[in-house]
Order: sequence, then structure tokens, then C-alpha cells
Amino acid sequence: MNLPAGKTIENRKKLSETNILEILTNLFKETFTGYLVITTEGKNGISEGLLLFQKGSLKGAIFQNINEEKDVLGEEALTKILNSFASQQGIIDVNELSKQQAELVIAFEEKMQLSKEYSLQELKRKIPKKYEQASEETKEETKLDILKKLGLLGMERK
Repeated sequence: MNLPAGKTIENRKKLSETNILEILTNLFKETFTGYLVITTEGKNGISEGLLLFQKGSLKGAIFQNINEEKDVLGEEALTKILNSFASQQGIIDVNELSKQQAELVIAFEEKMQLSKEYSLQELKRKIPKKYEQASEETKEETKLDILKKLGLLGMERK
């Protein structure tokens, strides 16, 4: 993710020592413009999620697993990021941006925009109680994966 650095508010705060709900509450009520980045390590490697705020309102989300080529954007990214909040293995960074910088991020990553405006209460309800590593996977199933699931591989013809 290529982003303007902005002004650092939180730097490398350990998830295990952080109250993520408190941080989210502050971002919503302080008319914050900028982004929160969460970096976690799971069975599929390191992943990074970004939540973009404009004037205290959540506007967009990007999720990226370092081992994969494509980013997940928008609603699906938001779900993966909220799952990451339940992890204890990771760090959080928060950077403040100017209004123009935030608008540029959205202009370059239009698909990161969320389809609706989420309240803080809605986000709190969507954060799982337990971190699910499987939900960090973003790869699409291949035909081979589907055949394996159906038990159709390894069958011999007679």
C-alpha cells in the first residue's frame, strides 16, 4: 500500500497491549481524517489492513496479504480487518492526513470505498470475539481445489 505518511498519531502499538475499541472510538469522535493500519501475522504470513477516515467517518478499507498479489477492497476488506482486530499478534499504526491527502487516497483507490456509512456501534458488533485465521485468506478457489473437496482426484479409470 502506497500512502502519504501524514502525521503519526500511534506508532507500532502492540495489539496485545491495545484497546482497539478505544482507538476506534477516538477516531470516530475526534472528526479524524487519516488512516489506521493493522499488521498481523497468521498462518498465511503477514497481512495488512487499512481503514480510511474522513472527518470521523469511515470511508474505505483495503486488505492485503503480503504473500498474495491482489488487494481486497471495500466491504470484504472491512470484514477481514475487523477479524484482524481480534488477533493478539500484530501492531497498529494511526496516521493523520490532510483533507486533500485523504481525497487523493480515495481517488487512486476508488474501489476501497464502502457502500454505506458505518457507525461505531455497527463496527463494534462486527468484530469477532475470536480471531479466525482462515478468514485472512483471499485466494479464489481453483478448479483443482474444488475437485479435491469433492473427492474427485485420484480416481482411476477402469
